[in-house]
Amino acid sequence: MSGKPAARQNDMTAKGGPIVQGSAGVLRGEPVNPLPGAKVLPGEIDFTPPGPLPFILTRA
Repeated sequence: MSGKPAARQNDMTAKGGPIVQGSAGVLRGEPVNPLPGAKVLPGEIDFTPPGPLPFILTRA
């Protein structure tokens, strides 16, 4: 960790606009929202154990 904040109000988002508090389009810093513990980056598989049936664990 660098000790710097993940995002500041004057930083830019991935879409080019300024960061707005609570904006769903902000994808900077760690990919986990610290309040509910939810992942910011959708579509990632956390764990898939080996076995005959597909069993995929993801956080929503």
